[in-house]
Amino acid sequence: MNDLNDYIMFVSIISNVSAIAICYYFLNGILDKKVMPKILKYAILICLAFLFIGILLIYRQSIIFVFVSALVFSLISLIFFQGHIAVRLFFGLLFLIFGIFCEFIAGVILSVVFSFPLIELQHYTAYYAAVVVFSKILLLMIVYFLFVITKRGAIPSVRFIWILVSSIPISSLIVSLNLYVMVTRIEGSACIGIMTALTLIYINIVFFAILKVMKIESEKTVQYKNENIQLEFQQQHYHDLLETNHEVRAIWHDMNNHLITLQYLIDKCAYDEINSYLDQLLKNVHETDKHNISGNYVVDAILGNKIKVAEQNDIKFIHSISMPEVIEIDNVDFSILLGNIIDNAIEGCLRAKPECEKIIKLNLRFHKEVLLIYVENTCDIDTITEIDHSYISSKKKNTNKRGYGITNINYVLDKYEGNIVNQIEKNRFISTILIPFVKETEQKTMKIDKI
Repeated sequence: MNDLNDYIMFVSIISNVSAIAICYYFLNGILDKKVMPKILKYAILICLAFLFIGILLIYRQSIIFVFVSALVFSLISLIFFQGHIAVRLFFGLLFLIFGIFCEFIAGVILSVVFSFPLIELQHYTAYYAAVVVFSKILLLMIVYFLFVITKRGAIPSVRFIWILVSSIPISSLIVSLNLYVMVTRIEGSACIGIMTALTLIYINIVFFAILKVMKIESEKTVQYKNENIQLEFQQQHYHDLLETNHEVRAIWHDMNNHLITLQYLIDKCAYDEINSYLDQLLKNVHETDKHNISGNYVVDAILGNKIKVAEQNDIKFIHSISMPEVIEIDNVDFSILLGNIIDNAIEGCLRAKPECEKIIKLNLRFHKEVLLIYVENTCDIDTITEIDHSYISSKKKNTNKRGYGITNINYVLDKYEGNIVNQIEKNRFISTILIPFVKETEQKTMKIDKI
């Protein structure tokens, strides 16, 4: 009997130590690894494994095992991976929750298969070891399944995420009640059962606190990314302005030479050469004036870049701009809005049929505190799908998902209470955006009128 118990204990130790390897595999697929020597990494993992084994041999209470598991998994996330501390702790504790959930599911399955009460699980030593082993297999399958979904690039819907997050406290409540009943009946002490339930409640509180931190960090990351995009546009714009300034100086520097050449051609009555020479000179002057489109540096920076991209792809870009130098919209938001709407137009032209003329027409107006953005571009109707009164590019594998460009446009429009209307006319896709900028005094007057 002792030999059997020793064998079962050996199986339990191996199974629980394997949780360290599974945890490392889980975190490695989500977080960025720290650079460290392999010998040091293996030495730390071995030390953590011995810590796990020692606690398992000395203590058999569930509550202590949960605390040690949380400690070990948190140490793995902090030692081997980089990033925000809260994010690393979150995924370490998330793995612990997965582990507890898998052990509970494994216990339920085996209790049904072998027809023994779940609360008397620890009295059946062989079954207890089987549950431990089976739970780790189940845990590995879940982790692998999550990574398969991630690699396929599937983005879960908001409803799915809401259900998933809501299931965590519900599952924890069920598990805590079962653990309370099991521990109370097996250990004969209600105190340990209450501590076990409180531990799960604490884990849920930490989970949602870290989830909030992750949301804030994610919003900051998106903001930094958008600011970097705007900065790149501005840097390119300033670079183009420097080139333009250099070209203007070169023209003025050579003006005397140009006049001498023209005078010589006039004396020779070489009118064809004069016309050709003037055409080339005017072309150079027009090239230097391209980067000063509206006087609004955000508009000039975006259009200067997008016009160049359009020309590189043989797309005719027609624009009519009437903008003040400054309007009451954040420069980052304006860059996101204008940049994405033109990107969509360029993308539509690139997917158009070869026989169609690729044209983008942009009308940008600011009149009576209202910003108007009108974009018309060539498109292929066969590549566009209408879903819920919105047009989605059918090039996406999942047509129910909007691209990040459309999401960012809607984000800015919601922020400034603007509207967008999309329509298709023959082989033309038309987007019209209106954003009203109402003064604070006018807003107060409108609120009073509504009351």
